[in-house]
Amino acid sequence: MRRISYALFLSLVSLRLAAAESVSWCQFDLPPMYIASGPEAGSGIVDGHAAFLMSKMPEFEHKWQYSNIARAQADIKAGHPLICGGLQRNAERESYMLFAEPFYASTAPQLILPSSRRASLKPWLNAAGEVKLSQAVSASGLTLGISSGRSYGQAIDEQLGALRNHPAIISRPAADDVGEGLIRMMQLGRLDMAIAFGSELRIYRQHYPNPADPLVTLPIAGMPRLIPAYFVAPQTDWGRQMIARINALQRQYWNDPDFRRSAFLRQDAEGRKRTEAYLRELDPRRKR
Repeated sequence: MRRISYALFLSLVSLRLAAAESVSWCQFDLPPMYIASGPEAGSGIVDGHAAFLMSKMPEFEHKWQYSNIARAQADIKAGHPLICGGLQRNAERESYMLFAEPFYASTAPQLILPSSRRASLKPWLNAAGEVKLSQAVSASGLTLGISSGRSYGQAIDEQLGALRNHPAIISRPAADDVGEGLIRMMQLGRLDMAIAFGSELRIYRQHYPNPADPLVTLPIAGMPRLIPAYFVAPQTDWGRQMIARINALQRQYWNDPDFRRSAFLRQDAEGRKRTEAYLRELDPRRKR
């Protein structure tokens, strides 16, 4: 009996060590942040940045874990040893996630709708031409599509939370085609408007260049121009160690040419300049 117990003990220790040496990284199919399939697979913004970080942690066995946002959040909430990149902060996520220092800044989500419906929102625009989202949803008679489990930034998340059970809100599960799926629903007449990031709209326009009713965007009141994106891990000892390691690597290699190529993958000159300036503002240690 003792031999069996000791053998079992050794096997458990071995399993724990193996788990500690393996690091799983989320991978979604969410261009341009993640590109998981097709001829450009692996060339997304998060793909490149994560690959560089992996290369600087050779003591671990790194592997991609294909998932979607809702499933990945559930895994992290359960304490699974998983790292995901490209996520935004909000109060709900802060209750179970640890956030590294931001590595990217995206333009804020906007309201997207067919041009024929733009005039319907005029009563709910402020002096700056921004949509007062909660008022527009409550009174315009238009349906709004959102992706469940996704964070759009604090101002939008708070307004959507207050409208959670409103009949005009149509919530779509956070599947692989998070933003593009909502845009397709609009083009099919199943939604009047949706919230999505500009990068998603650009990709959709590449796939469907000449729609009968072109899509237009409107900024949403209360949102900053840029929103930081983070790598996250579970609130465990393992998660704290990994976040500390990611932070140290991002500081150490900020001016390294290979790091900068991976960190700004798929960004044009304007996007790169915008991201660099914003991240330096958040952390002066990143100044060149």
